Amino acid sequence: MKKWPFVALLLVGATVLGATVLREPIGYAASPFTNVIVGNDATHPVPVTSAAPPLWQGTPYVDTQVILAPAQCEAFKEVPAGKVLYVQNVIARFNVKPGPGVGPALRITPLGGAEQFVFVPTYPSAPVRQVAGIYDGYQGSLNLGLPTSTAPEACLFGDSSTDYAGTIIVTGYLVNAN
Repeated sequence: MKKWPFVALLLVGATVLGATVLREPIGYAASPFTNVIVGNDATHPVPVTSAAPPLWQGTPYVDTQVILAPAQCEAFKEVPAGKVLYVQNVIARFNVKPGPGVGPALRITPLGGAEQFVFVPTYPSAPVRQVAGIYDGYQGSLNLGLPTSTAPEACLFGDSSTDYAGTIIVTGYLVNAN
């Protein structure tokens, strides 16, 4: 018996809403915008600008140098005439007798700058078994993003009495110099 007043109130509320708020067809309420057609002719063309091509549209450059002697630098592949090398990543891996540290670096001359050594941060990875015994393994990488027109060099610095060997990898893109 207590349900009937609630049902009656619900019916009266629905009737009031239907007579006031919802009296317009929903199709009219859903499209308050008018259709607009934009037309451009030969005298009023759509303006278009082109952006500079991204660096990755160049020729990929990947080279590896193995370094077997202390304080030695080895040149990577030459940068062709009329090209610029954007060095993106430098990756270093080397093994050294336990104890002394070794620092891998990239010798590079950025466009418009002076020659500099960029050291690659490395971290111990795992012991490495070699013929001469167990060596400490190190590896690391660096996102560089420097342009150069000359071949960079891979360098490994350490104590001259240290027995070590390593590889340094450079990746990037060659693009036209202009």
